[in-house]
Amino acid sequence: MIVDMLKYTFLLHHLEQEKFLEKIGQLGVIDITINKYDPSKEERNMIAHISKLKTTIDALKNGTMASKTPSKVNDIKDVDKFIESVETTKERLENLNSDINKVKKEIADTEPWGEYSKDTFDKMRSEGLTFRFFVCGDKQYNQEWEEKYNVFLVERLKGNAYFILVGKEGDELVSIHNFGTEVREPIAKHSEIIAKAKALEEEEANLCDLLGSLKADIDFIKDAFEKENNDLHYIRIKSGNETAAEGTLVVVESWCPKDKCEAVDTFLETANDIIFFKDIPTIEENPPVLLKNNWFAETNELITKLYSLPNYHEADVTGFYAPFFIFFVGMCLCDIGYGMLFLVLALIAKFKNKVADKRPVINLVILCSLSTMMMGTITGVFFGATMADMEMFSPIKDLFVEQNSLFGFSLTIGVIQIIYATILRAIFNMKRRGFKYGLTHIGWAGAIITGCLAYLEVGGLTTDSMTFKIIIGISLAMMMLFSNPDKGILSNIGLGIYGLYNNLTSLLGDVLSYIRLFALGLSGGVIAGIFNELAVGMSGDIPIVKYLIMALILLVGHGINLFMGAIGAFVHPLRLTFVEFYKNVGFEGGGRAYKPLSRNKK
Repeated sequence: MIVDMLKYTFLLHHLEQEKFLEKIGQLGVIDITINKYDPSKEERNMIAHISKLKTTIDALKNGTMASKTPSKVNDIKDVDKFIESVETTKERLENLNSDINKVKKEIADTEPWGEYSKDTFDKMRSEGLTFRFFVCGDKQYNQEWEEKYNVFLVERLKGNAYFILVGKEGDELVSIHNFGTEVREPIAKHSEIIAKAKALEEEEANLCDLLGSLKADIDFIKDAFEKENNDLHYIRIKSGNETAAEGTLVVVESWCPKDKCEAVDTFLETANDIIFFKDIPTIEENPPVLLKNNWFAETNELITKLYSLPNYHEADVTGFYAPFFIFFVGMCLCDIGYGMLFLVLALIAKFKNKVADKRPVINLVILCSLSTMMMGTITGVFFGATMADMEMFSPIKDLFVEQNSLFGFSLTIGVIQIIYATILRAIFNMKRRGFKYGLTHIGWAGAIITGCLAYLEVGGLTTDSMTFKIIIGISLAMMMLFSNPDKGILSNIGLGIYGLYNNLTSLLGDVLSYIRLFALGLSGGVIAGIFNELAVGMSGDIPIVKYLIMALILLVGHGINLFMGAIGAFVHPLRLTFVEFYKNVGFEGGGRAYKPLSRNKK
C-alpha cells in the first residue's frame, strides 16, 4: 500500500531559509522536492568525498581478509586519514595476494633443484660450460643419457625426473626432442624462495590485523558518511528551491505522510512568521512514495525496489505478486532437503540478527524455504532422492506427484497469473480513472477464461456452444469499444484490433515463459540424483574411507547444485514478476522514494 501524502508549500524570506530547514529537519517527516540543482566546485568535491566514504564502508563490510580478532585498537580519528589507511591497506593486500601466488609457483618450480647457486653456475659458464634444465616422466628417464649426452640427474619428485644437460660452448646443440621438456633455469635457492614467501605472509597477516582494527571501528566512518550526506542534502535543498520577488522570497515544495501531519501542523501553529499552503496532490504531481504493508507483503518490498517503486498515483502490487513469487521459488528448488537447509540458515540469521531492516529479507527466505519444502513434499524429493522409490514410503507412494507432470501445471499457473494480473489491472484502472477504463481488460480476461473453460469442456461449455459465442462476443465488444474511452468509436475499434493482435501474439510467449519453473525444478532434481549415484558408485569398498569419499562427493555435488539452483530460483521468478506479471497488470513505476529531511535535535 502507498501511504497518502499531503503537500506543504512554504513561502519564506531567503534569509530565514536555513533556520527554517533546521527546524523542519528536527521534525524528520518532511520530504522536500528538489526542482533543480547545479553543484558548485566545492559541492562536487563534497560529492566525491561522500563517494569515497561509501567505497570505504563497502570495502570494510566486504573485507573478507580482515582479521576478526585484531591485536590492536584503531587510533585513527581523522576521516581522511582513515580513508587513506583503508585504501592503501586494501591495495597492498591485493598486490600481496598476487605476489604470494607468484612465489608459491616459484616454490614449486625451484623445489626439485634444491639449493641451486646461481653464482656457482655463472662461474662455470665463464669457463666455457653451458647448462640446460629438463624435466620428464620418471619412467621416461633413461640412465644411458648420463654417459651419452653428459646428463646429470638432480632429483626424482612426484613422478618426474629433473636433470641438467651439460655441454661446452661451440658444441652442437642436442635436440631437446630426445628428452622431456626444457624448463627455465631456477631464479634462486629453494630456501630463499621459502623465506621470501614467509616474509610476504607475515606482512599479509599484519595488514589483515590492521584492516581488522579499522573494520572494528566502522561506525566511525559510517557516522561521517551520514553527516556529510545529510549536509549535502541540505545544500541541495537550499540550492534547488524556487525563488520569487527577485530572489528575496523562497518557495519550498514539500510532502508529508498524512498520518504524520499532526506534528507538522503543531509546529506551524507556533511559527507565526511562516506562510504555508496545505493541499492534496493532483494527478499531474509526483509525490514521493512510502510503502506500508503487512508483514507478508513487506517481505517482498525488496523485490519491488529492485525494479522500481510504483508511482504515487498507481497501486502498489507488492502484496498481489508476493504469493506467486514465493510459490515459484518453491517450484524451482522443489526439494525437502534443500528447503530444510535454507530454513535452518534463515532461522539462525533471524535469531542472530537484530537489525530491523534485514528482518523482511530473512522472513522472505523463511517463506521461500517453506514453499520449497512443500513442493518437495508434493513431488517426494529429498536431496535428489525419490521418496516414492523408498520402501518406507511405499504405502503412500501413489500420493506423490511425478515432477514430469508439473509441465502442465507450470502452464496452468502461468495462465492463472496472467488472468489474475489482467483483472487487477481492470480494477486499478476503474478505481483510478473510472469504470469504463477497466472494461477492455475485463473483456480480455473474460475471453481467456472462457477459452480455457471451453478447451476443458467444463460444464458442457465448448467452442460450438451458444454460451461460448455470446461470452466471446461480449468480451470482444468490450475490448474493441473501450480500448481508449477518451477517443471516438472508430479510433477505439482500430486500437482494439491492434491491441487484440498484440495480446494474442504475446499471450503464447507469456504462458510458455512459465515452463522455466518446471524445467529448473526438474533439472535440479536430476542433477541431485546423479550426484547421489556418483557418491554410491565411486566410493569404493574400503571401510571408513568409503563413507568419507561418499560424504565428500555429496557435499561438493549438492553444494554446487544448491548454489546454482538458488540463483535460478531467484532470477527466474524475478523475471516472471518483472516481465509477465508487471506487463499484464499495467505497472508503470518511476516513483521516487520518500526521503524526509532529518537533523538530530540539539
